[in-house]
Amino acid sequence: MRVFAAIAIALPLFIVGCATGIPVQMDYDPAQDFSSFRKYTWHDQVVAPDQLVAARIRNAIEEGLAARGYTRVGSTDDADFRVSFTAVAEQALDFDSVSAGMGYRGRGWGAGIPSTTRVREYTRGTLVVDVIDASGKNLLWRGSSARKLLQDRSVEDKDRDVREIVSAILREFPPLAE
Repeated sequence: MRVFAAIAIALPLFIVGCATGIPVQMDYDPAQDFSSFRKYTWHDQVVAPDQLVAARIRNAIEEGLAARGYTRVGSTDDADFRVSFTAVAEQALDFDSVSAGMGYRGRGWGAGIPSTTRVREYTRGTLVVDVIDASGKNLLWRGSSARKLLQDRSVEDKDRDVREIVSAILREFPPLAE
């Protein structure tokens, strides 16, 4: 009965924990009052591998901020904050090691399988979204996520992936007041 009770408690937590599946890191200036923010503009500095990726990310951020009630304005004079992002793709290595040793089994000592290591190269994408003060001088909030990029994706899949990642990052903005 205790096992079933433990499963009944742990399963919803596990499902909630896996809901996004996208790891996000966040940091912010705790002295900043984010509740006064209503309008934003784009910061001049945006970094992305190419214009298509930049446009996808920019659109997803604009949609995400609009869904949270923020309005984009054209002038920095009218903005409460600025938004910028950096997207990079870099080669990374993934290592898998399998080994089995020697040990005693029922009838005596036995040898295991020799250790093997498999190395795979993949492309890792990182997206960093920054919220900067209206003057463009002070970083107030940063959200980021990194994950393995899948190759040979359709345009629709790329759009969906970017929207999911941006949504996961912006889920942390604004930070909850402590």
